[in-house]
Amino acid sequence: MDEGLNQEEIEAEGINEVEYTTGFNWGYTIAEHNPELAKSLMDGLEKDSDRSQGIYFGCNEFFRVREQNRADELEKLRERGNDRGRDIE
Repeated sequence: MDEGLNQEEIEAEGINEVEYTTGFNWGYTIAEHNPELAKSLMDGLEKDSDRSQGIYFGCNEFFRVREQNRADELEKLRERGNDRGRDIE
């Protein structure tokens, strides 16, 4: 998965931070409330503006965090001895 841009990358690439951050927040919120729409949006989005790059990376960040949270929760269940051998890897 593509990771979002850090502050140094934003400055080095001359990206408008306000536009990128606005797009990132929109993307994250869209993905949080409608993951299917976000996936569709990511597939068809041209990252030709700072805001559209932000939208893409915001959606992507939501999915990355969600997967990490799921992995962490699965690990907690395994540590507590609740592993029934039915986990999907």
